Amino acid sequence: MEGDVQLTQHGTKAVMWHNTSTNGLTGTRNNITNTWWAAGDDNLRDRRIARGPYTGEQVYTLRQWLDHVRSTGLIALLEVKPEARAVLSDPAYAAGAWKEISDPIKERQASQRILVYSLDSWIHTELAKRHPASSRAPRPAGPTA
Repeated sequence: MEGDVQLTQHGTKAVMWHNTSTNGLTGTRNNITNTWWAAGDDNLRDRRIARGPYTGEQVYTLRQWLDHVRSTGLIALLEVKPEARAVLSDPAYAAGAWKEISDPIKERQASQRILVYSLDSWIHTELAKRHPASSRAPRPAGPTA
């Protein structure tokens, strides 16, 4: 099962959301990277999906999503979105932000198959260093012949 990892404001929470913004969620439209997970009136934790088959559900944290994938018996294929690079490379927040991504993987690596990659070359290189057994080459960006 493939999922996209984003980081909230200052890397405080790794969340599973494909879009750069909160488009498709209740509340004010904002970039995920500028939205707090739990702080403030318009935080991500309290929002719900506003359309489609998952209407009313909340955004999964990375840990919640990995638990869900494990319950299905599938392999977790995680893409760390390029938007995460700003906080992952910021000396003020990088340590905490990397923990948000790496700790759930490390906690489950003995009991769950998790593959990680990023289309951002810097993030992908860092993932390969931090999770050599789980890192995979990014998928092609476009159609292949």
